[in-house]
Amino acid sequence: MRKAVAQVGWVTIEKWYAKLAGAVGFGVLARLLDPEVFGVVAVTMLAVGLADMIASQGLGFAIIIRKEVSREELTAGFWSNVLLAFVLAFVVAVGAQIGAHLGGGRWWSQEIADLSVGGAISFLVSSFGRLHAAILTRELRFKALAVRSIVATTCGVATGICAAFMSAGPWSIILQYIVTSFVGTVMLWATSGWRPSGRVAWSVLLQLYVTGWKICLTKALAYARDNADVFVVSLGMPLRDVGVYAVARKVVEILSAMFTSVVGTVAFPRFARAQSDVPELWRQARRSLGLGALALVPVYCGAAALGEVVIRVVAGPGWDHVTPLMQILAIGACLMWVDPIVGAVATARQDLNFLLRIQTFGLIVSLAVVALATPFGLVGVAAAVGVRRLVYTVTLVRAVSRRLEGPPVSELLQPILAPLAAGLAMCAAVHWITGQPHSWIAGGAAGVVSGVLLYPVFHECFRRLAGGESLGGLWREYRLARPAGSSGA
Repeated sequence: MRKAVAQVGWVTIEKWYAKLAGAVGFGVLARLLDPEVFGVVAVTMLAVGLADMIASQGLGFAIIIRKEVSREELTAGFWSNVLLAFVLAFVVAVGAQIGAHLGGGRWWSQEIADLSVGGAISFLVSSFGRLHAAILTRELRFKALAVRSIVATTCGVATGICAAFMSAGPWSIILQYIVTSFVGTVMLWATSGWRPSGRVAWSVLLQLYVTGWKICLTKALAYARDNADVFVVSLGMPLRDVGVYAVARKVVEILSAMFTSVVGTVAFPRFARAQSDVPELWRQARRSLGLGALALVPVYCGAAALGEVVIRVVAGPGWDHVTPLMQILAIGACLMWVDPIVGAVATARQDLNFLLRIQTFGLIVSLAVVALATPFGLVGVAAAVGVRRLVYTVTLVRAVSRRLEGPPVSELLQPILAPLAAGLAMCAAVHWITGQPHSWIAGGAAGVVSGVLLYPVFHECFRRLAGGESLGGLWREYRLARPAGSSGA
């Protein structure tokens, strides 16, 4: 038990340090770099990120969940990862250079072509350590993974900041990715103890690919769905606007990343234990939705209410014009955490074909809604993202519930109604309080204090109207779930 608790402790340290260090690094870079720089990097990383997702192949996850893995399977998986990463890196780098040489507009500019080479190097280096990370995870060596993440993140952030001070522009961010990948891969090799052999039995890959390629394609579709707004914006707007939108998104992502580990701590160990019992699986999903609402809705609504304060703290006063975008995106993100929880139900049941169809539907909806909103500018795109998330979330919950014989949508989403209504009411009240004439620091302090005091009151009022668990009951549930989740790990 003590060992399990220590393992969870290292996982927690790794997650929080990586997120805090990344937030600090982003804050420094935002104060040193222009919006155009973030726009160029956002466009570059669309193709690079998708290639990186495909290069992973899902073999790491397939190895983790298998009861037994032979040395031949590990070796074949390693060289398959590296080979595919080489091919994709070559396609991204050479394709971008050819496009720049032919002259094809923004997507084929020489600057983006050169940055694509750096991004390709980053995920190519990472491919040499993916199987080692899977092995450490399979062996529950979370301390080694945490130390590796801490050191790699620190080196990457330090490199990016130094490069920015040396006027490296967009290369500051790309170099951060490269150094993080390189240091992390070196440390994985040093700590895992496993080395691939030179002899590869490719036939053993078949069983791994049966699971791995579907997981990989599901992740790739989810990545494309979640980045469809950046893709559409980059097609018709100036790079400065793309950078402004990318920074607003990044601020919301930083806030969500700080707290999603709370949901994961409770949800995923429970799903793993209940995967053979469908009714119990849905009961745990419903409880996780309530816990997610408790942890995340106040954060998103509070960020929307304290928009100017959040932007100034995270990105600096030079980004005040990003505040309206961030506020809209934060409100739209109030349902962001529902997707992974409901999706995890289907994953626990290993219904990957169904997930592929759902992710394809989500991608189509994202592209269509954002494209229709583009004529209304960045504010219209941000609002469209919220609409897309609402439509996709309700559709996903309804489809998964029908597929796996779950409860009705109204029953599944009932635990989040009171937290959502309370969060929106708190957002309106705090926004009015911070809108009074005073400095942004005093307004921020008043907004935080008033939000902490008002949210429980609003939650109790709406809970009595809509039903659901009290805050005290949800908190006790989380406290009780942590030891259980630790043991399950």
